[in-house]
Amino acid sequence: MEDLNAAIEESKTWPDDRKGDRESIAKCLNNAAGSLKEAITVWKDIIDNPTPQDEYGLSAMTLVGGERSRKLHAIGLDTISSKREIFKIIGGKVEYFSGLQDSLVEDAYPELKSGQSISERANEAVENMEKRIGVLEGLAKNVAA
Repeated sequence: MEDLNAAIEESKTWPDDRKGDRESIAKCLNNAAGSLKEAITVWKDIIDNPTPQDEYGLSAMTLVGGERSRKLHAIGLDTISSKREIFKIIGGKVEYFSGLQDSLVEDAYPELKSGQSISERANEAVENMEKRIGVLEGLAKNVAA
């Protein structure tokens, strides 16, 4: 999120004639927030319809299943596209944003923490993304103001 904060700070230095660019950035931020909301529905489905946990389920992906894992990954790519668009609008400084490739979505690829259930991982993912949504929506309001 630091990369997005930096982009917003950059946009605050722009003259008034770049208001349209700031509005475009706000739209991208809101699109990313919408993608996170979509990812939350996937994680909530995991909470509501968990697969049985087995002793070999080291990653959430093995317990979430391929279809839901792929869906989370695809949504994550959407957030990366939104970020890329923001940095394209900023212009000429994209290479300075190290988090450009980082998805805002909690995906199913990392290993579960020792003793962590898939429901606990899903709840953690939802909580983290809800916080990010708040930040993104706040940034969108800030940049459009």
